[in-house]
Amino acid sequence: MENHQSPHVSRRLIWICGGAVLAVAALYSSLWLMFATSLRDVAMDWVNEQRAKGWAIAVHAPRIHGFPKWPAIDLPAVSVTAPLEDGGWSWQADILTLEPAAFDLTRLTVHAPGTHLVSAPLVTNGSWTLHVESAAVELDLDSRGKWQGARIDFDQAELRDSFERPWIGAVRIEATLALADNSSGPGDVFANFTGAADALRFGVRLGPFDRTMRALRLEANLVGPINPGRLSEALEAWRSDGGKLEVRRVLLDWPPLAIAGDGTMALDDRLQPIGTFSTRITGFNETLKSMEAGGILPRSQAESAQIILGLLAKTPRGSDEPELSLPLSVQDQRLSVGPFNLMDVPEVGWE
Repeated sequence: MENHQSPHVSRRLIWICGGAVLAVAALYSSLWLMFATSLRDVAMDWVNEQRAKGWAIAVHAPRIHGFPKWPAIDLPAVSVTAPLEDGGWSWQADILTLEPAAFDLTRLTVHAPGTHLVSAPLVTNGSWTLHVESAAVELDLDSRGKWQGARIDFDQAELRDSFERPWIGAVRIEATLALADNSSGPGDVFANFTGAADALRFGVRLGPFDRTMRALRLEANLVGPINPGRLSEALEAWRSDGGKLEVRRVLLDWPPLAIAGDGTMALDDRLQPIGTFSTRITGFNETLKSMEAGGILPRSQAESAQIILGLLAKTPRGSDEPELSLPLSVQDQRLSVGPFNLMDVPEVGWE
């Protein structure tokens, strides 16, 4: 015997299902709007808190978007100026987009493509412009909103000075900085850093090297905290307390030279970089020829260096490229490899 459902019952079931879908949609829309509004309020509350501390912050009216996905907020035409006691620097950006992780306010991604204008009167003369095609900064925060770590991803970035001269650019830059657990004193590891850059382009030729560094990889520990404030004073306090950078691993492919190694960097009493590294080096013959051609080394000295380094070098199994194991040092603004001075290191001005 067949059991047929009446049209009345079918219509009723459809109305119930439709009503349930509408109720869920209305609930989700309400939750989305509530979270989006809260996100906007949190952003503006933070801005107001910084203003109360003496920071000058300007931003156009925030725009909320993203529905039905997780909400995001646009902050157009952002500008920030720090108080003099914090360095007096300023920064302007075309737009920032804040994207919190779903159901997690301790993780936030900030997108900032376009043009950034940076001015640091206590460090440099004039302003600097950063053009970047794609820029994302992922922030990890604790329950009080204090940052614990960050990841940076830049694509097609270029830094120019106030005369619009290109200084450095890169096809891609990745970096991660995370505060170390249980850091309590000057001699403790304060933060861990990893970074990578591909196709770094320099505005001027440096020593015997090409203007393009093909690749740079760095893993390091920052020992001792660098406190906020005037940069030169903060670095002097960091240096005096034994602050240093422990480089666990560095890889540099800068034609004609390729270097892999580890070591330590710090600052001398004039706040200039100093460091010592244990390295494995290839391409040294081509580097010496380039130094001779560029007038950095006399021919006789370059030939002698080739002979000496050739005797010290070994060719690893499976390779036809001789490799040197030599100390590399930066001291008194000179970069040296073994007993040979390679190039002058430009003075770093922190004021």
